Formats: sequence, structure tokens, C-alpha cells
Amino acid sequence: MKTLHALFVGIDKYEKISGLDAAVLDSERVKKYFERTAEGNFTPNFNALYNEKATKENVVTAFENHFINSTPTKGDV
Repeated sequence: MKTLHALFVGIDKYEKISGLDAAVLDSERVKKYFERTAEGNFTPNFNALYNEKATKENVVTAFENHFINSTPTKGDV
């Protein structure tokens, strides 16, 4: 079965500026939409980073591991 790859990032809490109210919620909702879309059509390969876990280093590492260093197969999305 084809694989659906996605990385979700949402940050509501920032150190130097006022926080946002719904970035994490929006990201979680998009992830749920992708989960429903993938069901029966794709094997989901999802990674999500929210708030304190969504540091620049973690996002770059997750992106590299999730997309650059992975081995896609024909039909993957």
C-alpha cells in the first residue's frame, strides 16, 4: 500500500511574543483530516511537533528524517 507522509507543526507558545490561540489546534485538525483521508487508501507516516517540542532543531531533524533520509516507493505521497 502507498504511504502518505506528513509532518505537522503547531506552536501556540512563544518566548518573546504573545502566544497564539489555535495553531496547535489547527495542526491537530489537519492531521485528523489526513488520517481520515489516508484510511483505507494509504499507510500513514505522520510526525507531529507541538509547542516546546517544535524547536528549530527538532523541526529540521524531523524534516530530514521524515522526508530527506527516507526511501519513498512508487505511489507514495
